[in-house]
Amino acid sequence: MKILAFALVLGAIAGIALAKADSPSAKIRAEQSLLRLHQAELEAHRRTDWKPLLANAQDGFIYVRDGKISRTNRADTRSMLEKYFKDATYQVYEDLEPPVVRASEDGTMGWIISRTHAKRSQRDPATGKEEREEFVYAGITTYELKRGEWFRVANASTFEPPPQK
Repeated sequence: MKILAFALVLGAIAGIALAKADSPSAKIRAEQSLLRLHQAELEAHRRTDWKPLLANAQDGFIYVRDGKISRTNRADTRSMLEKYFKDATYQVYEDLEPPVVRASEDGTMGWIISRTHAKRSQRDPATGKEEREEFVYAGITTYELKRGEWFRVANASTFEPPPQK
């Protein structure tokens, strides 16, 4: 009888271990979700659609660039994105190398480090003249999982100097 009980306990432990081995950890699920979010953000830029980018925005977003730290809210983010995408066209907006996507063990915090090449044009509303811009961006964006959704917390951005002519 003791051997049968011991075998049942071992079988249950083995079953739990197998079930856990078959289901990805919170960390892996978070990293997969963040990668999909990154790909959707690339596509939103290519379509010049600010709405998907605003879906992950929150008040208190922190932005680091050019030796400065700034904070913004959803309303300001929306206004900035509307202006940035109005009459704009992206010829290129793609990763130059695979993004580095990481998440905490519990899957509630994550970050994406990316290096992106952009080539865009935008019609100036005042003059009607088309302005062209090309740049390589590298940076890190941090995310926090709240109520089952990812929200951007902070971003630190760098831009590759333009080639010397």
